[in-house]
Amino acid sequence: GAIAEGVNLNKAEVNDKSGPVIEEGVQVKKIDRGAHLGAIAEGVNLNKAEVNDKSGPVIEEGVQVKKIDRGAHLGAIAEGVDLNKAEVNDKSGPKLPSAVKVQDRNALISEVANANVQLNKAEVNDKSGPVIEEGVQVKKIDRGAHLGAIVEGVDLNKAEVNDKSGPKLPSAVKVQDRNALISEVANANVQLNKAEVN
Repeated sequence: GAIAEGVNLNKAEVNDKSGPVIEEGVQVKKIDRGAHLGAIAEGVNLNKAEVNDKSGPVIEEGVQVKKIDRGAHLGAIAEGVDLNKAEVNDKSGPKLPSAVKVQDRNALISEVANANVQLNKAEVNDKSGPVIEEGVQVKKIDRGAHLGAIVEGVDLNKAEVNDKSGPKLPSAVKVQDRNALISEVANANVQLNKAEVN
């Protein structure tokens, strides 16, 4: 409760006069900080330096370096090399355990290739059943009679239907008289036939 409410701390005024720890005998030079920062901002023009670098790789004592014609060496690399044709007679084979004989291996491969293997007939007496949760009662039925009824089927009652439904047309669509429409279609068909003959 008290932690959640918090505490009002008194205002404290501090006059901090601490400074960096300077070791005995060390003299600190005072500089004009403003002028120093200004000089840094202006930058310094560096003098041009001419260098004659004659350094080389460090070679351990006793190592002899062979000099080569670098131009000829690069030229040979650019030209390439014609490789000699190699003929190979590969007689390698799979690594077999020491206990495996080649004759046994060949006999096994032959047997698998022929695939003339007959499986032994297995007789199973399965007495397993479904897991039924506690409190669930299963109703026993005469399975034979149930299947027989399914095979015989069921006679459905005859239903008389007076269907007066019709297509749903948009309000802007007008339905013509059926007989007039049939007559119009028949006349159009006759005109088409005459047009094809002429």
